[in-house]
Amino acid sequence: MQISVAKYVQQNTIIHKMDPRLKIAFNILFAVLFFVTTHLVTVLILLLSTLVFFYITTKKIRHIFTLMKLPLIIFIIMLIIYGFIIDQNNINAILGIEKLNKLPKYRVLGLNEQQSNDFISWYLVKPSTIFWNIKFSIGTVSIIRSLVLAIRIYGMIISTTILTYSTKPFLLTRAIEDLILPLKLLFIPTHIIAMIISIAIRFIPTLLLEATRIMKAQSSRGVDFKHGKIKDKIKSLITLIIPLFVLAFSRAEDLSNAMDVRNYDVYAKRSRYRRLVFTKIDYLFLLVFISLITLTILMEINIIPISQLPKWWLYTNQKI
Repeated sequence: MQISVAKYVQQNTIIHKMDPRLKIAFNILFAVLFFVTTHLVTVLILLLSTLVFFYITTKKIRHIFTLMKLPLIIFIIMLIIYGFIIDQNNINAILGIEKLNKLPKYRVLGLNEQQSNDFISWYLVKPSTIFWNIKFSIGTVSIIRSLVLAIRIYGMIISTTILTYSTKPFLLTRAIEDLILPLKLLFIPTHIIAMIISIAIRFIPTLLLEATRIMKAQSSRGVDFKHGKIKDKIKSLITLIIPLFVLAFSRAEDLSNAMDVRNYDVYAKRSRYRRLVFTKIDYLFLLVFISLITLTILMEINIIPISQLPKWWLYTNQKI
């Protein structure tokens, strides 16, 4: 079974039984934490936690590697971009090094000041001028920054997949409506927003399926989506995008007509027959989430006594 984007898969796991409101809150909080943390060890702890939850949800280890494709592409792209914009002056500003001829006051992987300076100054691609006096280089800082960004995006993909894989669409809609309920105090129609989000989520797997069918149909007519020059690939994508947009608008109109036929009134007062209630499992996971958030905050503001931590922890506790 392949992991599908925004598609629910029926399984009997504790993650599937969790309250959808808690899973949405977990997804949002982890997405924020992945991008506000500055310690590498904190990012790795968060990533390891999401991977554990992902395995509990899917029971498939190979899917963990399947979802690495996009982060790897982003890593390569950012590595090239950083190669143009990060030079020695940028590195000094990033690490807070003064322009004086003094060794920086930081440690890398337990090295001394001279070894740390040599590690930061190492280049995979030495600084060189490519064209029009544009300099390009790939060093330690560029590699680390690109890798950390890829890890953060990978963590977001994993957490989002957990949400869509383990939550039924109607429960997802119900949870979103409950979470944005305070907006009613500002006279915002939260039930309409929840309905729009629900319809959008349900359309994603449908459009992906239709895109696959269109690609197969165009390939049978001689359109090549994989080979050829960039110009030819762009023309091939046009043959996919235009029919997909036409089909999307057609499906949206059909859905609108179906709702009108059933006399659906957006502003009608509605009752609810599904009630979301926290269980013991939800409270247990809530405790785990609070612990992870607390650990992240304590490490971010350096309240944890760093000097009393094990040596292996000190080696990985580097600002990035």
